[in-house]
Amino acid sequence: MNDERTGDLLTEAAAQGWFRGHILFAGEVPCAFQLGLAYRDVYYLVNIGYDPGFDSYLPGTVLFLKVLESLCDDPSIHTIDFYFGDAWYKQSYGSEQWQEGCPYIFAPGLYPVSLNVLQSLAMGMNAGLERLMSRIGFVNWIKRRWRGSMQTKKP
Repeated sequence: MNDERTGDLLTEAAAQGWFRGHILFAGEVPCAFQLGLAYRDVYYLVNIGYDPGFDSYLPGTVLFLKVLESLCDDPSIHTIDFYFGDAWYKQSYGSEQWQEGCPYIFAPGLYPVSLNVLQSLAMGMNAGLERLMSRIGFVNWIKRRWRGSMQTKKP
């Protein structure tokens, strides 16, 4: 995200010595990037991306594997946190996973209990629709379309 907040966060991370940025070049042309934070003994993979013009060469994968190799050789890093979400490299290279959730606490009384019931119904319907869409393969189709729409088209 190229905005002021992200710039401020990355600047502060760099000032603290946490920021790790990697760029893969094809000749003199940048074709992939990976941004991470090394805090204490953990490397947090924040973002990874590539130029779709180089798609057939898998530049994001090449860069990811090179960074992973360097992290394995780094004695100050003991853990790699891939953050939330689902990606092939998380399934292939991760050794632990867990589900996270947000607890909701409602006060006693008719109004708060009514809100709890409505929220529970909405969350149940959402979970059911997600399961249905996943079974028929619609979720992966949506993700591919969304990622494709986020890529900048070259003239």
